[in-house]
Amino acid sequence: MRNFFTQMMKGVLLGLYLTIPLMAANTARADDTEVYFFDGSKIDTGRPKVMLLLEFSSAMNGGGRLAKIQQALLQLANDPEVNSEVDFGLAIFAKSRSGSIKAEGTVHYPIAKLNSATELPNFSTVVTLLSLKGTVPGSTPTIEGMSEAYRYFLNRTPYYWNSSSTHPSAVSNSRYAFSDTSGCAAKALVVLAHGQINGNEWRNATQSIVGRSSTDTEMVSYMKGTHDVDTYTISPGSSGNNKQNLDNWANAGGTEKAFDWNDETDCNAVDAEGNPVGLCAILKKVIEEVSSQGTSFVQAGVTVSQQNRLNHDNHLYFAQFQADDIARWPGNLKKYKIDGGQLVDVNQKPAVDTDTGLFLEERDANGFITNSTSFWAPKDGNGNLIADGNQVERGGTLEGLDGFLKTTPQEVDGTIYQTFASYSRNLYFDSSDVLSPIATKATAADFDMPVSTEEEKQAFETVFTETLGYSLRDVTVTRDDGTEVIVENVAEPARLMGDPLHSVPKVLQYKVGDSTKSVGFMGTNLGYLHAVDLDTGVENWGYVPKEMLKKMQEFLDDVKIGGDPTLHNYGLDGEIHIAHGDSNGNILVDEGEKALLIIGMRRGGNRYYVLDISDIGSPKFLFRIQGGGIGDLSQLGDTWSPVTVTNINFGEGTKTVAIFGGGYDKDQDDATTFVKDDIGNDVFIYDIANQKVLWNLQGSALQTVKGQINSVPGAIRALSLKTNIAIAEHLYVADTGGQIFRFDLYPTETGMDVKAGRIFKARGNNSESENRRFFYAPSVAFIPQPQGKSFVAVAVGSGYRAHPLNAKIDDYFFMVKDQGVLQSTKTFNDVAFNGTNPDAEQQLLNVTDTVSSNTTTRNAIVSGEKSGWFIELNGEINTTDANGNTVTDTYAGEKVISEARILFGKVVFTSYVPTVDLTKLQCAPVIGSAKLYGVDVVDGSSFFDENTRVIDLISSGIPPVFQLLYTSGGSADTTTASFIGLVGNEVIQDDFTKALTKGYDGVIRVNWRKKPDDE
Repeated sequence: MRNFFTQMMKGVLLGLYLTIPLMAANTARADDTEVYFFDGSKIDTGRPKVMLLLEFSSAMNGGGRLAKIQQALLQLANDPEVNSEVDFGLAIFAKSRSGSIKAEGTVHYPIAKLNSATELPNFSTVVTLLSLKGTVPGSTPTIEGMSEAYRYFLNRTPYYWNSSSTHPSAVSNSRYAFSDTSGCAAKALVVLAHGQINGNEWRNATQSIVGRSSTDTEMVSYMKGTHDVDTYTISPGSSGNNKQNLDNWANAGGTEKAFDWNDETDCNAVDAEGNPVGLCAILKKVIEEVSSQGTSFVQAGVTVSQQNRLNHDNHLYFAQFQADDIARWPGNLKKYKIDGGQLVDVNQKPAVDTDTGLFLEERDANGFITNSTSFWAPKDGNGNLIADGNQVERGGTLEGLDGFLKTTPQEVDGTIYQTFASYSRNLYFDSSDVLSPIATKATAADFDMPVSTEEEKQAFETVFTETLGYSLRDVTVTRDDGTEVIVENVAEPARLMGDPLHSVPKVLQYKVGDSTKSVGFMGTNLGYLHAVDLDTGVENWGYVPKEMLKKMQEFLDDVKIGGDPTLHNYGLDGEIHIAHGDSNGNILVDEGEKALLIIGMRRGGNRYYVLDISDIGSPKFLFRIQGGGIGDLSQLGDTWSPVTVTNINFGEGTKTVAIFGGGYDKDQDDATTFVKDDIGNDVFIYDIANQKVLWNLQGSALQTVKGQINSVPGAIRALSLKTNIAIAEHLYVADTGGQIFRFDLYPTETGMDVKAGRIFKARGNNSESENRRFFYAPSVAFIPQPQGKSFVAVAVGSGYRAHPLNAKIDDYFFMVKDQGVLQSTKTFNDVAFNGTNPDAEQQLLNVTDTVSSNTTTRNAIVSGEKSGWFIELNGEINTTDANGNTVTDTYAGEKVISEARILFGKVVFTSYVPTVDLTKLQCAPVIGSAKLYGVDVVDGSSFFDENTRVIDLISSGIPPVFQLLYTSGGSADTTTASFIGLVGNEVIQDDFTKALTKGYDGVIRVNWRKKPDDE
């Protein structure tokens, strides 16, 4: 392993540290999640829309059950509370009495007020006129009936219907006349049925809804995910596989499981725990749930891949996630391309909506998405790519997981069922510190699940197969003559990929024979690390740490969280660091070279996992770094701090180490005023070869700094100021106490000595407004100046990442000069910021209003009169009114909650303003506006516009870090390479990027390598 670390230092770290001034390599409990929840009662969403789909069969009428249903619906129609809260409709499905189509699904009453004066006949009349003698015996086509009800919600043309029985207001101009004038109403289908799957054309029914061959649960999931229609089910005493079908549909429809109706009880009955068991009580419960969907969710979030930005292949890889009201959120990885100065899809069409900043989503009259289409999109039966738009759960790597499941077709009465044959996914866990296949090596004990009873064994099998990526069920098919056929082990892809809330995709290129293969790595909050072939989007392999395996039963349970962001699941949510021993400097993992991957957990826990990923298809588990207990790692908190791998001088040689902060202390979650942390208040230098802590702050003799430092959730900025030396000699550390420290590393005969001191404190008095925190590492660059005035610029913004919506803290962006690091005898100039009275005379210069550069300001900084500058984050947001005039509004709470970058002697950073715009996005409030700043590193003036230093971003919500790409697709003519700026999926306007990179248009990439001894 020693050769590996030597190679790594030769190939990577020279390039990393020497380019810090040019291009830095690095980019809850409430945390980000609180911005994805909003009180939906503040939005005019219109009345909820509920359709009851009733099985109208002789079996359903057993024991006079239909008469009881009739009475319950009449009681509902006369309930003033129900009438005031919801629009309600009634559809009936049954076996057709005649004709080629053997099913009927008829809308007897459209979704409207229950006893509307304009919908005639009204609801009560329709229910009263239901003929209880008209039921048809035999099998019941439930799937066809559900598809017809969905067609109503989608305003499609009727198909399984009886025109003579359809309400006259249900159809207009040959289409269903569903109306949602607000466009935002909560919608739900309630299926009251036995749960049979029958008939020989139900797969045609599902395909007509989804647009491609689909199963019953896929259809329900599609309506939930793409059209926001929840599906509830009510079981009238169903059992066995029929009951399982009802539970599956409810789960796929976002409502967990079927309600059990006891038709022997009073209509309003509840059980001892308060759960409804009477039909009236169940229907009211459903209406209550649909009506109280007061938690709204913003649109899908994205982070963009990071790879070497001076050797970009024009493709970008976006980690997507969608907020939901369950603890497990869906995620995906998708591929797009930069071409002609814009982000385009696989068809070379614009991929981003310029009005919203979201991925473009255009639909046809039937609700099918027509644009845009990411790379790796699946194809329909005719070989056409299926557009995915802004839908997280369509396309991408997520759908690619389906291909690992192989099935055998089994025909029953003309319908083909896909039964399990094999599953080929390479999914590993670390068993006894060796990667082993979960499919063949993991046991119930590894999942921490009992298997003493048949019920427990079944529960384990369900979790086990879903963890692998598929589900199994037995399907009972009822024939027309009443006989039943059981189809065992019907298999479906589980289609599970957790949300990459903070995990940014990282890219590594391999030399494979004569070709080059790119692999993307991404962690998720379902506890998986995915390694994805970036040509195909198919997962090469996946890894689930053994600690996460024990959480799978919890993670796979779709627990409602009721709008409480603290209940969100967390797994492998930390940032990934890849260290590659690139001995020949070609940016490829060649045969014999080594590459390590280190991933933290962020809120998922206090561990780092280290894998050897040198072989493109055969990862190896190396070790874990685990906090807690006693010893050097006892104060390691949640592993928020991204790891930096570097070399340090140690004794008479060098050591390859991982450097990281102590992480996050959850005490910060609810701290309004300053709290001294006892977890995470540490800095670690970890010996990778020997797998032990080489040095840590709390184990040192640096008493003053030990007492001052708070938890350190950000990366440690490590650098050398010596030319062409890939040795870290100085560390810059920011903490949640609003402080910045510098650590200087000196080799001794037998080891290393560390000197440290605080160089900046932004936190003022012990008030809430002064409780500033730094969650990210400062950006650091050497700024040459004449006459001995050179300095190291340390740039950082404050912001409460754990509560982005906080509007009580006064946050700022700072540039602090560190000249002490340049002295032969290092000094620590402890600069203090007076935030209580920022306009008072102090060590930093207030440049908030100095947008345009001037000599006076610049001289005050360079001369040493001032130790840096600051900008007040004043929350100004510019919008355009109906007349085209610019309107400026001011909001409290603007903050910096992503990393700043010093590039080409300029500082670029994003900020977040917790605004609430109820008009910008239909059905999903925009919680927060995003801004991009561009300033000169010396004086804080704008580098791109004399009148402003800010661009108001189109994309809303928390902005990711600014990225600068050098790509052949950057220019509008696509013929020459140029720079392009990017924040998330938003391409930044040309004048900003051109001003940032002025003078560097002909930048040439340098591949660093060690000079051979004979040169």
